[in-house]
Amino acid sequence: MTDFDWNTAHTICELNGFRWVLGPESEDEMNWDDATDWCKSVGGVLPSIAILHDSYWNRDIKGSFANGYYWSSSEFDDYRAWLQSFYNYGQKYIVHKSNPYLVRAVRAIKIGEE
Repeated sequence: MTDFDWNTAHTICELNGFRWVLGPESEDEMNWDDATDWCKSVGGVLPSIAILHDSYWNRDIKGSFANGYYWSSSEFDDYRAWLQSFYNYGQKYIVHKSNPYLVRAVRAIKIGEE
């Protein structure tokens, strides 16, 4: 993957003193552990379910996602985590972490430190 320019990334939302920006998307689906590691490898983090939910409802951002299911960093328990659908009315699901799904990195930038 080519280097991603976080400075020109689209803003998803501002939350708790941070501006959350949309990062690169993996070319491959992967399980939750690999998704977490991949996001770190590109300089971002796996987004929380709240950030993904905001992305689904943000008209400027939603089109940047494929029609599919995306991992969130929000864990339900040791074996399952939340998944955000980008079709099917933006529903959220709890699934086993070993299943492969789509992955998109995000980054939090402290407001005022940009």
